[in-house]
Amino acid sequence: MKQILLEFLWFFLALFILNVIVNAIFQSSVNLATAFSTALGVSAGIVFVGHWVQKKLEAK
Repeated sequence: MKQILLEFLWFFLALFILNVIVNAIFQSSVNLATAFSTALGVSAGIVFVGHWVQKKLEAK
């Protein structure tokens, strides 16, 4: 479980920083709520779906 949490935090941090940079470049204002929600959803999806797929493949 610790590995899943660390993987989630790394994905979240990387995606949040990239979203803030992209917002700063392409928009006149930096919208942190959008960057936060996008990073949260995508990183959770990557980690938890990846964990689910890995468990399914190990079961076979």
